[in-house]
Amino acid sequence: MPRSFYLRLTTLLSLCALAVYLLYPSYFYYVRATEAQRGSSASFCAALPRWAHCAKLNLGLDLQGGMHLVLGVEVDKALEHRTDRLADALRDSLLRQGLGEVTVSKAPRSTRIDLGHIEAAQRAALDALLRKEFGMLETSPQGEGLQLRMAAAEQAQLRRSALEQSIKTIRNRADKLGVTEPTIAQRGSDQILIQLPGIKDPQHAIDVIGRTAQLEFTLLDPLASRALRGADPTAMPAQVVRRVDRVNRGIYFELPEGQATAVAAWLEGRLPVTSQLAFGGATTEMGQERPGFLRTYVLQARPGITGEYLIEAKVMQDPQNQANFDVSMTFDAEGAKIFKKLTSEHVGEAMAIVLDGKVSSAPRITESIGGGSARITLGRGGEANNKYHHSRDHA
Repeated sequence: MPRSFYLRLTTLLSLCALAVYLLYPSYFYYVRATEAQRGSSASFCAALPRWAHCAKLNLGLDLQGGMHLVLGVEVDKALEHRTDRLADALRDSLLRQGLGEVTVSKAPRSTRIDLGHIEAAQRAALDALLRKEFGMLETSPQGEGLQLRMAAAEQAQLRRSALEQSIKTIRNRADKLGVTEPTIAQRGSDQILIQLPGIKDPQHAIDVIGRTAQLEFTLLDPLASRALRGADPTAMPAQVVRRVDRVNRGIYFELPEGQATAVAAWLEGRLPVTSQLAFGGATTEMGQERPGFLRTYVLQARPGITGEYLIEAKVMQDPQNQANFDVSMTFDAEGAKIFKKLTSEHVGEAMAIVLDGKVSSAPRITESIGGGSARITLGRGGEANNKYHHSRDHA
């Protein structure tokens, strides 16, 4: 046979051998590997033949299945929180400038700040203060006072920032799920497209990603909770039990998780506009969790501080008991001041830690917390591995 035939044959066999070498890890991963081997990179590599490498092809959503989600971002919530902070800062500035007589008000869940009656002698000093420190606010006359709103450009920037931060946070959460090459991109002005190839537990992925939106520290409102005493017991949904919170001297209800919507409808309209109803996990008298049950909390409508001020949140192991894991948080400079002021003014009161609308815990403030650091204790008891993963999901 001609020499060229052997050359072509050798080339073909070499290419086939190279293809087997390159593709065998992918074949093993998607066809022969167990769930445990797929879930651990070390286990997967150990199961391969000694001559094989560990790199595999990452199949897309269309080839290996997975999740396709479109999430909405509550950008208006970011505007509300920013307006709350501006209102507080304006009050402090007015006091420093000797203009404390000018009242500053902001209705819950609004993006407008109202200034009360302004004397003619105060007008020049007030205008100078607004120009110097609050140039992002636009003013318009309102009776004898002023109405303030964030400028359109400032609102647009804040909306973009909220969306970008949400994308970054979701991408971090996808990394914790072990997803390779996820697609996370902006869709429209307030939505995020998420594609997670290879996800085997969709509900866990939804739970983890869905908890990224809001972290809030909100004071309990025990006085407002007493308004629930008048709730008609004959209209109480099934399996709902009324309790007395002897520590905070308020009223709350315990209920199965499936009755949350019915209880919210039953109690609707009984609380003042300065308060809100929230739910958290129910516990026994010994402090142990009751799976499948919730309890109500009455919180102030406005959070004391939100996760927007967080620089870092990470899992920390309790040095006193290594079976327990907490989430350690560090605030930025402005957040540290707000958190210290909040805890200083409300020593002895309970403050709820609200993760995406659900109360995680409601510890009592025993002292002023300064230094810009805080720690969330996510309960005690249970296996260390479960507590570790629970903490990671909230970090």
